[in-house]
Amino acid sequence: TNINAFMAGEEMPYFIFTAAMMYYALGGTGNTLGLALIMPFTAKSERYKALGKWSLGPAFAIINEPLIFGLPVVLNPIFFIPLVLTAILNGVIGILFFNIGFFNTLNPTIQLPWITPAPISAFFRIGILGVVASIIAILLNGLIYYPFFRRADKLAYLEEQNELEAHIEELEEVEAAAQEIV
Repeated sequence: TNINAFMAGEEMPYFIFTAAMMYYALGGTGNTLGLALIMPFTAKSERYKALGKWSLGPAFAIINEPLIFGLPVVLNPIFFIPLVLTAILNGVIGILFFNIGFFNTLNPTIQLPWITPAPISAFFRIGILGVVASIIAILLNGLIYYPFFRRADKLAYLEEQNELEAHIEELEEVEAAAQEIV
């Protein structure tokens, strides 16, 4: 309906829905692009440092399975709140920026491949103001994920430290046994 109205030069009847849909999943399901941006720089655990580095490139192309299943975000109670909250926030951002007038140039006929990075897609469909809105949304998503990620990272770091201590104890036992033999 919006495309037909746009092509006829009429006002789009469901324009606000289109504006909200532009931002509801920046970086894939769960809006994990903001999370991918903060992980490599704030992680203390080696596991999440590596995952952050490897998932950043794909996250820009809306491929967030490394985070969704590698972190994991799916079925992880730590990440339930940001998973839901970021989608709601991004929809509100789309509606808010629509009401401010950022999306006066939105062209619903432009359909880019699903892997087009959010700021690039926003540029082609809306213009520079769409890029500004997508960057704001991505940064806010990162801020929402940050405290939850810090908690998960702390748990992973403690787990890594415990494993390291267990390996050191094993080595000490092996060394003691070797000295007894000698």
